[in-house]
Amino acid sequence: MHDGPVANLELQRSPIRPMLGKLFESARRDVLVAAPYFKRSEAIWLSDRLERAGSQVQISFLTDLKSESILSGSLDLRAFTELAGRHPGLSVVNLPRLHAKVYVVDHDKALITSANLTKSGLDDNFEYGVFLYDTAVVSKVRADLWAYAKVGSELTIPAIAELDNLAGELQSEYAMLQRAASRGMKSRFEQKLRQVDLEFLKAQVGTRSANALFTDAILYALRNGGLSTRDLHPSIPSNLE
Repeated sequence: MHDGPVANLELQRSPIRPMLGKLFESARRDVLVAAPYFKRSEAIWLSDRLERAGSQVQISFLTDLKSESILSGSLDLRAFTELAGRHPGLSVVNLPRLHAKVYVVDHDKALITSANLTKSGLDDNFEYGVFLYDTAVVSKVRADLWAYAKVGSELTIPAIAELDNLAGELQSEYAMLQRAASRGMKSRFEQKLRQVDLEFLKAQVGTRSANALFTDAILYALRNGGLSTRDLHPSIPSNLE
């Protein structure tokens, strides 16, 4: 925990985009993003902001890839391939149950907010956030996000592109289902949904063994302090049970 009050902070209300844009434009080395929802339009906007910074910036992105987000239109997998096309070093970590929206630049600035990296989150919704420029606190925020990432699985851009193709097929099937209420169409959609869910589950696990996943979950829980067996169990991600 960080001891004492934090003087170097600013409260940020909607719209979030102006502050976040300035934050990205100030990047010199790296950007760490945690956001469950991400749209292609914002990938282009993010890349434009970083190019204004005039330097090659390493981007790391924590998100939660799941079929529900794809169907609702909240998450656009093409956003990641778009970003990778302009920033080849992009690192993407799939972290099930991620809900945090945090944007960290270098080691000294961060925005912790309710806003996802979407137009609604940055422009339209009533969001709120705290902008930090206290190096010690920002370093702690970075460390906590990387601790989260240890429990997730890194995804390659080709793997994301394959999931995007599957997601496109699922969205097409869903659109057909909405136009035709036949049992056959419903059965076909449910079959496609099971296929896509399985592929997304594989993406959550990645190449690590069950033992490796369990070990990472245990280590994450222990880093938060000593726990009894009863207290430890809820700390282990439910997808490992």
